[in-house]
Amino acid sequence: EEARRSLFLNRHHFIGAAQLCALKSQWLEARIDAGMEKLDRAEEKLRDVQGSFKEFGLAYDNALAGLDLAAVSLKNGHVCEARNLLFGAVKALDSLGIRDAHDLQTRFPTASP
Repeated sequence: EEARRSLFLNRHHFIGAAQLCALKSQWLEARIDAGMEKLDRAEEKLRDVQGSFKEFGLAYDNALAGLDLAAVSLKNGHVCEARNLLFGAVKALDSLGIRDAHDLQTRFPTASP
């Protein structure tokens, strides 16, 4: 009886874990799409993934998805958007105590939009 009650009280953890696995799978699909040069599909999925990571409160994953989205935006020729996404991700990583992220900014193309 105690095991049944414990399972019932903690069921919400299992539901959240399943949603997170589906989200990370969608992120992987987006990265595969980007690698296959299906950039519009990749961009759409990455925007969804990034928003969901934000809803889940997963700042690190959100920042990494933002870096992926910046790379796709850059490939699509959207330099200003890519720069903004990059700087946002670096700021988020910095707030998490990941200082090496600043090196990414120095490697960003300086081409104008």
